[in-house]
Amino acid sequence: MINISQSQELDATAIDQVLFEAFENHPFSDQGERELVSRIQDSENYKEELSLVAKDNEGNLLGYILLTPLKIVSEKDQLQYTGLVMAPLAVLPSHQNKGIGTELVKAAHETAQNLNYPYILLLGPNEFFNKFNYVSCVSQDVGFHFNVPEKYALIKELIPNTLEQINGMVHYPEAFF
Repeated sequence: MINISQSQELDATAIDQVLFEAFENHPFSDQGERELVSRIQDSENYKEELSLVAKDNEGNLLGYILLTPLKIVSEKDQLQYTGLVMAPLAVLPSHQNKGIGTELVKAAHETAQNLNYPYILLLGPNEFFNKFNYVSCVSQDVGFHFNVPEKYALIKELIPNTLEQINGMVHYPEAFF
């Protein structure tokens, strides 16, 4: 049985270890995930209720997910659409492909919806995220200030019809750079 809950300060070392192990040999990682999480946690954008952990019945931390507020800014009228970015999602390699990542994503969606965020954006494998109804950012007229392959730039609406109203460029919080 896996238990998903909000992360606590006492989870910091275990989260760091999960991030290290999950991304150590990942082909698309620069192994900067631990530093990214640290920068986000030290920033004004950090929302502790959007930092979730997966633990087994013995309390061992097996996975982690973090959502952070960001904006999409319309280039034509400068309207700003606040939503969330999912980064990172990590599961210990020894526990991958057992549904833990799926449960973390579902819990993150539920938490974000309860907090009335209209969308979640991410850079990740569409093969995994398609099952959660993520769609291409390009198909929604959402762009980036850097090159990213279309199949990895994904967005999901949490409030119905949100994506019909949103278009523009993604503006990540400063902590991401």
